[in-house]
Amino acid sequence: MNNLSRVKIIVVFLGVLFASFTARGQIVSPPDTSSEQAHTPVPQQRTQSGSLDKKNEYTFWIGLALNSFQFWGQMKDVHIQSLGFQYNRKLLRFHNTILEYNLLTNLYSNFTYQGFEPYAYRSSLTGIGISPLGLQLNFLSHKTAQPFINTSAGLMFMGKPFPDVRGKKMNFTLSAGAGLEIMLSRSVSLSLGIKYHHLSNGSRGQINPGVDTNIYYTSVTIF
Repeated sequence: MNNLSRVKIIVVFLGVLFASFTARGQIVSPPDTSSEQAHTPVPQQRTQSGSLDKKNEYTFWIGLALNSFQFWGQMKDVHIQSLGFQYNRKLLRFHNTILEYNLLTNLYSNFTYQGFEPYAYRSSLTGIGISPLGLQLNFLSHKTAQPFINTSAGLMFMGKPFPDVRGKKMNFTLSAGAGLEIMLSRSVSLSLGIKYHHLSNGSRGQINPGVDTNIYYTSVTIF
């Protein structure tokens, strides 16, 4: 057998082998879904967490009150630094609005304030709190950016009577506010908000000056 015949045989063998692999690939190859994936709306994927499929949420938050004002309370020049953890439970959905239950825990709060009359010295107290009565409404729940309003009520436990020995260690809290929740992914969101916050002992102490502040906060929620 000459060299030309050998080359012909090798070429024919390679052609048959290539044809068999090509046919096999055509049989087992899955359908091409790249075009469908390319046309899948990204916002819809990112806001799936707004559905009721994931009812439980866990939030870490940090807040700051720059000053106080006189509405119900009488305390002046009050500054608050707080951080805590919050559990959220989606209750129901109507149209594009979701109603949530919130259980907020205040793991640390530092109050610095001017002493209440007749005291004028600067004081500082720390406390922890819990607000088991909380509700939140998220609007435009199918969007990446979702405005919301919320309210809560609970208790704050100070290390010492607030604002001084004439007050009480246990105080009541009430808050109401609004903000914007931004869906970073299907399982994480970032919120920015402001809420009116009131604290008082409910006239259980010798004095009950009360505190009114606006707390600016940010939070990260995991679904």
